[in-house]
Amino acid sequence: MKNKEQIFRSSFITPVERIGKYTLLVASACLFAPGLYLYFFHGLLPPFGAIIGGAVAVWSFMLVMAVVEPIVYYPILGFGGTYMSFLVGNVLNLRVPVS
Repeated sequence: MKNKEQIFRSSFITPVERIGKYTLLVASACLFAPGLYLYFFHGLLPPFGAIIGGAVAVWSFMLVMAVVEPIVYYPILGFGGTYMSFLVGNVLNLRVPVS
């Protein structure tokens, strides 16, 4: 006989984890679609210095947030809510107050 923890894990946590991982990977890949479209179909490419400058500016901020936000918001949002919130966005202003 399965206990409640095993039932919860097999019927909720495992499917949410599987769907959440693949959905976030697809969403991450889609973020590059507009830039790739402009490059391949229209030949538009920003200067290399602008790409590096933008990447450094964004990554310096996002690396800190990528570590801190899941730790802070997980107790409020729970397992499924964390996947949904980081896919849809606007976690602090919209998702957390609703939770």
